[in-house]
Amino acid sequence: MATHDIATHVRLLCTGCGHEAPPGIAVSCASCGGQYETAYDTASLDGLRRRDGANRFAGFLPLPLGAARMTLGEGDTPLVEAGGALLKCEHLNPTGSYKDRIASVGISLAAASAAPGWIGTSSGNAGAAYAAYGARAGIRGTVFTSATIPDQKRAQIELFGTTIRRVRGLGEDPGSETSLFKAVAARAVREGLALAITARTYNAAAMDGVKPIAYELVEELGRAPDAVFVPTGGGGLAATIWLGFLDLERAGVIDALPRLVVAQPAGCAPIHQAIRRGAEEVAPIERCTSAISGLQLVAPPDGDQALRAVRASNGYSIAVEDADAIAAQALLADSFGILVEPAAALAYAAFRQRPAAGVNVVVLTGTGLKTPLPLNDALPPIGVEEIDTV
Repeated sequence: MATHDIATHVRLLCTGCGHEAPPGIAVSCASCGGQYETAYDTASLDGLRRRDGANRFAGFLPLPLGAARMTLGEGDTPLVEAGGALLKCEHLNPTGSYKDRIASVGISLAAASAAPGWIGTSSGNAGAAYAAYGARAGIRGTVFTSATIPDQKRAQIELFGTTIRRVRGLGEDPGSETSLFKAVAARAVREGLALAITARTYNAAAMDGVKPIAYELVEELGRAPDAVFVPTGGGGLAATIWLGFLDLERAGVIDALPRLVVAQPAGCAPIHQAIRRGAEEVAPIERCTSAISGLQLVAPPDGDQALRAVRASNGYSIAVEDADAIAAQALLADSFGILVEPAAALAYAAFRQRPAAGVNVVVLTGTGLKTPLPLNDALPPIGVEEIDTV
């Protein structure tokens, strides 16, 4: 596989010592071991003012120059009204979640760097996204998941030719969670693999693939919404959407920023708890009692970034009971024809509990077709009548 030059309009800067690196497959700072964050040239802001089709946001994505972008048609998801909220339908991306945006950038960078493969962690959606985009690029990978990954998500990942390794205890205690992230990141460095952990702490460049959610919202609304409700596990989605709005403000596209609302399961809400306590950092919780797949992170890797984004936006957080998320899933399906997974419906439940003034956007992160449908247990048995004709 040919190696291409990496885009020069973006670089990685260590938040600890300021060391610079290109946005290839770097995981942690080569000088001090600190965390990298993306930094873009000021001139690339012009890309946010232009309207030039599919590449209109290229100036604010760390995409390779001279190499084909790995795409399956992700992005430009519709905005649909439902019960007073505008739903950003990220569940309509190619593999059924917003993670496709991240995988498109991550696999594009992997191809440009001639990475022999990729390795990551996932509760299901990220694994499916990287597996699909990796298959398109001819780059195979391995994903480490929780032992309780839904069968639908596991089957999707395996159909794309990706190896799955299930890990006991993942999502149950902070020690196993953090240890797995570090072990996978270390192996990526050791073997020259692209890292597919969808967290800014480990993978800031690929995570920038989420920023266009903010760009697209402003394009469609003609301004920033007043509030954006984001279902939150690790914190990276909320933090990166906020960075997207900051890009637009710096570019002069908007003059007002939205409030960021973080929605977490009541049984796994370390970011919400930190906000309520007025803490400066997010502390891990001892155990997760929520059954909401995708949001079961007791030690969120991007928790501190999400916490800072909520406070900078004058936003707030909401803890939602599992039963309320399931009820919101049923409501979205029955009243609006939208089937999403409980993790996405949880953000809609949060909106219904405490809407902000003005225009409220709810990010629907994943499709309901990839998780067991608890609604089935409540449905009455279907009576069958045999007839000869209609």
